[in-house]
Amino acid sequence: MVRRLGRRRLEAALDTELAALTNVRLRVTWPDGRPSSDVYGKVTGFGDGLTRIHLTSVGAADEAIIAALAPPAPARAGGVSKRTEER
Repeated sequence: MVRRLGRRRLEAALDTELAALTNVRLRVTWPDGRPSSDVYGKVTGFGDGLTRIHLTSVGAADEAIIAALAPPAPARAGGVSKRTEER
C-alpha cells in the first residue's frame, strides 16, 4: 500500500522485504479506483516500516495523476534563482 507519493518517488508498506537497488514493476490503484499501467522503479531505501522507491518509468496518464496528487516540492532555500536582481 502506498503511504507517501511524490512526483518521482513513492514510499510503500510491502508484504515482502526487497533489497536496496532492486528493480520493481508495480501497479497502483488510484484514489478514484482506476488501476495504473505498469510503473517501474528502483528500491532506494527503507525507514519507518516503508520501502522507498524511485520511479524510473511512468506512463503519461499515470504521470498526470501523480502530478495532480503530489504538488511540486517547494523551492529549496539558498538555491539558484533565474531572475535578475533589481538594482
